[in-house]
Amino acid sequence: SPPSSNTSASPQAARRSPSALSPSLSPSASPRLRSRISPPAQLSVRGEMSLIETLRAEEDSAAESGAWRVSPGGGGGGGGGGLGEDLADVAVAAGANAMIEPLSQVLERMLQDVLGCVRHVRWELRRMALQVLPLLCVTALWYDKGILSRLWLRYLPHDVTPGASRLDPAFTYVAALTLKEVVKKSLEYAELMGSGLAQALPLESRNRTAGIVHWVEHTLPSLLPLVENLLASSLRLPLRVGSLAVQLLILVHCRFPAIASPRQREQVLLITRWLAHLQALAHTTPDDQNSASKDPSTPAKRTPRCDAIPLSPYPSALSPTPELHDAQHTPSPAGGVGSKSREWQSKRAAENLERALLKQICPLLPDLIASCSFDQMLLFTPILLQYLEHYREDSDTDLELLEALHRVLHLPLSCWNTSAAGTAPSG
Repeated sequence: SPPSSNTSASPQAARRSPSALSPSLSPSASPRLRSRISPPAQLSVRGEMSLIETLRAEEDSAAESGAWRVSPGGGGGGGGGGLGEDLADVAVAAGANAMIEPLSQVLERMLQDVLGCVRHVRWELRRMALQVLPLLCVTALWYDKGILSRLWLRYLPHDVTPGASRLDPAFTYVAALTLKEVVKKSLEYAELMGSGLAQALPLESRNRTAGIVHWVEHTLPSLLPLVENLLASSLRLPLRVGSLAVQLLILVHCRFPAIASPRQREQVLLITRWLAHLQALAHTTPDDQNSASKDPSTPAKRTPRCDAIPLSPYPSALSPTPELHDAQHTPSPAGGVGSKSREWQSKRAAENLERALLKQICPLLPDLIASCSFDQMLLFTPILLQYLEHYREDSDTDLELLEALHRVLHLPLSCWNTSAAGTAPSG
C-alpha cells in the first residue's frame, strides 16, 4: 500500500499552532532575508497538496480493488474519472492492460534516471536532469520523504580519511543540491505558515506543511556533519560541490541558529577557508603562478583540472562552464601554449563560479556576520574586501557587502562602547 501521508512527523507535531511551528528559526533575520509571502506561494502549496492527494486517492482505489491494473476503457480503479480516465486512455493507446506502480517506486526510478543523466557525456541530458531535480524533490517531500533520506545518507560523505572509499562526484553533487532545495522549500513553507495567508488553506494542508517543516528541522542536525565533509580537501570533490556546501552552511547559520550553534566555530572556519581558497583560484593569473614558482621562498599555486558537471539546474542563471576540482592536483607543466590556455580556462571557470556563489550568499552575509564573534569577523573582512574589489557591476551585491562590512565595524565598536560605559566611574 502507499506510504502514509506523514511518516516522519507525529500527529502531535502536526497539530501544533503556527506560532509554535518553527522555534529554531531566527527571529532577528533582516527583512531582505525573509521571502515575500504572496498568493502565488499559497496557491503553490495548495497545488502541490492537491496533486499528491489525487495520486494517493488513485493508488488507494486501485489497492482496494486488488490489483494495480487499468483495463482498457474501464477507467481503472480510480473511481471512473480524472486521472483514472487518463491512465485508461494510455492503456488503450498501448493496446494492452497497463500496470500502475505505486508512486514511491515511480519516484525512485525517476531519481535513478536523473542520476544517470547527470553523469552522461551529453550536456543537454545533464541540463534537463538538473531542471527536473527540484520538482522531483518537492514531490518526494510531499509523498515519501524516505526517498530523500536514503539519497543523502548514501551519497553524502561519511568518512574523510584519505583511505576512504571515493564517492561519485556527480552523485554527491545531486545529493547536496537536493538537500539545498529541500531546506529552501521548508523555509518557504515555514514563512507561509507564520503568515495570515495560511489560514485560507485547508486544515489538512496546514498540518502536512507543518509536518514537512518539522521533519526538515529534525533531520538537519544529523546531516550537517556530512555537509561539513563536503569541504574536506582530502576528498578532492568538485568546487561546485563545495559551493553548495557553503550555501547550505550559511543558510543554516542564518535561519536555524539553534541547529548550527554546537559547531558554529568549526563551520565558520571551514566557510572562510573555502571562500579564500576559491578567491585565490579565481583571481591569480597564470603569470602570477609562474613568477611565484621562480621564487624558491614562495610555494607555487596548483592549477585545478576541469570536469563536466553543469553549474546550475537553471540554465538561465549562468552559461554552463567546465567544472573545477579542488586544487589538490599536480600542476601542469609550465611553458606550453596548451598548458597556459588550460590555466586561463580554469581561472575563468573559478571566477564564474565565485560570481554565481556570491549572488546566492550575498543577501545572507550581513546576518551571518552579525552571528559571528569578533575574531570570526576578522576572518571574513579580507574576503569581503576582495569581493568589493572584483565585483563592482552589481549595485545590490555591493550594498549587501557594504552592509556586512558595516556590521564588522559597528558591532564590535558598539560592544566596546557598552562595556566602557558600564565600567566608567560615576561622576
